[in-house]
Amino acid sequence: MTTSIDVGFDAVGLNTAYPFHFVIDAQDQIIQVGRSMAKLLPELNQTANMCDLIHVTSPVGPMTHSHLSKHPGRLIILTLSTQDNLTIRAQAIPGINGSLIVIGSPWFTEMSQVGACGLSLADFAAHESVTDLLLILQTQASSLTDATNMADAFGALNQQLEMRVHQRTQDLQEKTNALLQEIHDRQRIESELRL
Repeated sequence: MTTSIDVGFDAVGLNTAYPFHFVIDAQDQIIQVGRSMAKLLPELNQTANMCDLIHVTSPVGPMTHSHLSKHPGRLIILTLSTQDNLTIRAQAIPGINGSLIVIGSPWFTEMSQVGACGLSLADFAAHESVTDLLLILQTQASSLTDATNMADAFGALNQQLEMRVHQRTQDLQEKTNALLQEIHDRQRIESELRL
């Protein structure tokens, strides 16, 4: 059985748990912006037109309270026009007084993208898995670079060894030919001496 209790999740708690959130009212006015969202999109304030800054990619529709409130609990994909169309994976949940809380997180595929947007890992909530994913991707990229460098080094070493084997084979062939020529010459001389 689930019991509903008031846990006192105020603006500070919301900002700590979901630093990339923003809250809009029924008139599509931005009434609150999370600390990391404000850092990522400083233009997002109470006077900004959300539709100019944020586009709803999925479910396709306008960036409005009306549209987002039709999809409670559903994954919403947003793109930020001022950040080279950076993707935000979000969810809209009803707030107090008819507001809509949009919580989410930017979707990065490389650690360098975080810094390029003026962010650091400290801008993410401790529970967000995107930071773990980024560290895994960075480790994977580093390992791939190391493996590529090793493959290149082994390729160069293999090429050097092949050149040495080829040179050694040529030297042996020349010595064998010289030895065969010497044997042939001796046999010819012996044959002439017998006559």
